[in-house]
Amino acid sequence: MKLKNKLLITAIVIVVFTFISLSLMLFFTAEPINNLVFTNIDSFDKLSQYVTKDIATDDKLNGLLPEQSYTKEILYNGHTYSVYAYIFADTTTTISYFKSCTGKNTDTEYNFSMSTNVLSNSDYVAYAGCCIYRVVGNGYREFTNTVNFINASFPIDLNETNP
Repeated sequence: MKLKNKLLITAIVIVVFTFISLSLMLFFTAEPINNLVFTNIDSFDKLSQYVTKDIATDDKLNGLLPEQSYTKEILYNGHTYSVYAYIFADTTTTISYFKSCTGKNTDTEYNFSMSTNVLSNSDYVAYAGCCIYRVVGNGYREFTNTVNFINASFPIDLNETNP
């Protein structure tokens, strides 16, 4: 009985160690996100070839009314992502949406937030002024590569300006 328990404990330790090692490897080998924000909703037109469907609702809006929007599901490099982009009438409304998405209070003209779980959803939100966008998807390495692809042509670099 003791040998059986030792084998079981050894197997569990090996599985846990392997899982932690893989998680860390995926996390540390991913590209960092280039925190860039769009100024024109038409910037998302470059995603048209990847769109799989329109997204009808965004539960994070909570009654907020954007002046312009882009809400699509895309398939990029074999993974599905939800992309939400809005231009609101004022920064106060943009910040309200940011808080709804992240739970974080902010009062700055620009900000970004990334939350991720190696096994489940990753969520990225960035805004500058009245322009905000959010990407939701699975994985980490693929997710960061996708966000970087989406925002590669955006003109506002939050890495240089974020408080």
